Formats: sequence, C-alpha cells, structure tokens
Amino acid sequence: MVASNLSKSFGSKTVFAGVSFDIKDGAWAIVGPNGSGKTTLLRIMAGLLKASSGAMEWFDKEKKYEKFQLPGRVAMCSPDLGLYKEMTVFENARFFADLARVPVPDFGAWGLSDHLGKRYHELSAGLKQRAKLMTAFAVARDVILLDEPEQHLDAGGKAILDNMVSSFSGLVVVATNNPWRDWRKIAQF
Repeated sequence: MVASNLSKSFGSKTVFAGVSFDIKDGAWAIVGPNGSGKTTLLRIMAGLLKASSGAMEWFDKEKKYEKFQLPGRVAMCSPDLGLYKEMTVFENARFFADLARVPVPDFGAWGLSDHLGKRYHELSAGLKQRAKLMTAFAVARDVILLDEPEQHLDAGGKAILDNMVSSFSGLVVVATNNPWRDWRKIAQF
C-alpha cells in the first residue's frame, strides 16, 4: 500500500496534509488524539473515501490492483461499522464469509462459540467488538484496517486481538488514540 502526498479537507477544514507511506506486510500503528484524522485516513486506505489530493495505490505482492478490486482483499473494522443487528453471530459470519468466498471463521478462537445463536444486538459491547473483528479477519485476504480495535474489549479480548494481529500474513493497520498501549509488541511505527 503506497500513499503519496495525501491530503483531506472537509470544506475549509484540512484534516491532514502531506501524508506519504509505503507499507507492505506486517502490523503498523497510527497513534493520535481524537479528531486527528486517523479514521479519515483509514477510510481512504480502504477505498471508501477519496483524498482531496495525492494518490493511494494498492498492491498484492508487488502487483498493483485497482480500487474496484478492494472488496475481499481489504477489510475494515470501525466503531461506526457494525454487523446486521437482527442476524445471529453465526448468520452474520456465514453471510460475510459467503460474500468473500471464504470459510466461516473459527468462533472458538474469538471466544464466541457460546454466542452463535445470539442476535448481534443482544451481545454485550465487548462481544459485538469481537464479532466485528472476527469477521474482518475472516474475510480479508491482504489488508485489515482496524479503527480503535480495543474499544470495549476486556483483557481476554485484547489478548486474542494481539494474537490475531501477530499471526495475520498480510498487512494490518491499527488506528488508535491510546498512546499508553504498548503497540510496539505487535506493530511498527
């Protein structure tokens, strides 16, 4: 994933300017306070939002691919993105796995085996977050973009997240406002 001199403005407010990077596999962290543009940058990286200027390019093992090819390659988990509230944990997982043409995820690895029959809206905030993270990791082949991924997670959920980020074979980008968290264990800066 390569960004060249990205900027984004909403009206007269510039959110960020001059952002450039060239990142491949591994885990990377974007750390900054609320309102600093982390979510906006992730949305541009996901192809959901257009930069005001600059260029964003996506690569798969050195081969460039176009924005329309991002679904199934790139997944994003964000506080403002949820699963279908009336569907169960299992139904949501099966639905998104079928769309991405991948196997249903390992519910046990995320501590969700006992909650498969519960509707998404019936879950606690922490279990909702685990279900969203599980879905993102299940459907992404190349890139996972995580916006405040620790939100609502208990210590067990954070340990699962650390393990999944460390073991993912592609690129993981974590955006967080938590400077106290030692992301250096699993992410590069």
